[in-house]
Amino acid sequence: MQERMDIAQSIQNTFAQAGIELELKVMDGKEVLQDYRARNHQVTLQTWGPDYPDPQTNASTFALNENNSDEAKLTGSLAWRNAYDPGPLNAMVEAAVQERDTAKRAAMYEEMQKIHRETSPFVLMYQQTYQTAMRANVNGFSTGGSTDSAAYWQVTK
Repeated sequence: MQERMDIAQSIQNTFAQAGIELELKVMDGKEVLQDYRARNHQVTLQTWGPDYPDPQTNASTFALNENNSDEAKLTGSLAWRNAYDPGPLNAMVEAAVQERDTAKRAAMYEEMQKIHRETSPFVLMYQQTYQTAMRANVNGFSTGGSTDSAAYWQVTK
C-alpha cells in the first residue's frame, strides 16, 4: 500500500538522520505475516486494532509472554512475535483481567501501559480511525468497539 511505503520511507529517513541504515523490504501481506509470525524481522510496520472493547485485548497480546522461547510458537502474542519478555507484566495482566473494581482495574492497566512504554520494543506511532457519515434520520447504527464490528440490524429511518 502506498500509505505504508510513505510511512516506511519517512521512518527510513529519520533513522538515517541518526546514523542508522534501514533497508526496506517490500513484501506482500502474506509474506510479511509469515516473516513476522516466525520472528524473522528486525523492524516491522504493522496495523493493530482491538478485538473487543476492553483493555485486556491489548494487554494480553502486547504484555503477556510467559514463554519467550522460539519453540513456544505463541503466534497470537505480539509480545512473543517481537521477542519481548515483559517480566512482571505477565502477572499484572493476569491480575487486571480478574479485577472487579472498575477504578482499580483502570489504574492497573494504566500502570501496565507506563511499564510497557518504557520496556517494550513496540513503538506505537498513531491510532487508525474510521469515519462514518449518515443522514440525520438514521438511528441505531453502531460501528462497534473493535476494528470491524459494525451493527446494522438495529438501524431505523
